[in-house]
Amino acid sequence: MKYYKLGFDNTQRDKCIFCTKLSDERMYDYHDFDHGKIIEYKGELFYYYDFDKGSVQTDYILNVNAWFIITENTYHVLRDKLNDCVQFIPIKICDSNCNTEEKGYIVNILDVVENAIDFEKSSFGVLHDEEPKAYAIWKYVLKHSAIQGHDLFRLKEHMVVMFCSDNIKKLIDDNGLTGFSFKEIELSDL
Repeated sequence: MKYYKLGFDNTQRDKCIFCTKLSDERMYDYHDFDHGKIIEYKGELFYYYDFDKGSVQTDYILNVNAWFIITENTYHVLRDKLNDCVQFIPIKICDSNCNTEEKGYIVNILDVVENAIDFEKSSFGVLHDEEPKAYAIWKYVLKHSAIQGHDLFRLKEHMVVMFCSDNIKKLIDDNGLTGFSFKEIELSDL
């Protein structure tokens, strides 16, 4: 099984909608969805974009908070496969004039894998040495034994990045979902 670093397809960045303003900036913290914990649903939330700065809607919705936000179509494709390892939080995606409104979901990844980074083979720097350590990682090598059986997850030692298995990549590719990028990750201890 192959694994990938999951991200937004930056080759489409200039044409895509880019959500920049929330209806309530205080509802959720910038990093609430990076910790692998259930977040209480706090009510209806709108995320606005400027149609003049990008009008192409991708299935992975680019936003200033770097939250993993997907369209309703993507939700229907992924929900059965991911139901146990994520929390889907409804959000409305609107242009700044409120002429269009689409239902989307913030994907809160609950599956956090610990001790999965093979630090002997990865390329990284330590940003600060106090516990918990903070890393800048430019080449990931993950331990196959630690991530085997996980389809969509984050790493305990580096929570800001998302990873997925071939199973998720295949679902996204087979359904023609847009806005996703996949960078294959090297595995150790195979």
